[in-house]
Amino acid sequence: MSSKTVELLDYASMWITPRVHDDDIEHERQQMEAKYRKKLAVHQVEIVSRSGAQCTRIEWRVIE
Repeated sequence: MSSKTVELLDYASMWITPRVHDDDIEHERQQMEAKYRKKLAVHQVEIVSRSGAQCTRIEWRVIE
């Protein structure tokens, strides 16, 4: 098994819901690309708990 190093954006996105639509993720990706001037792809999606609420957290991988 080989491992590959990836560059992650220093910032993640968070929604205060466990149900996030693909269109919302795509819109967020476009905004993050414009803000940080880097091409991004979803690296990891996880459901986390914040103050008792289930949230969706997305880490972004830099692809360019």
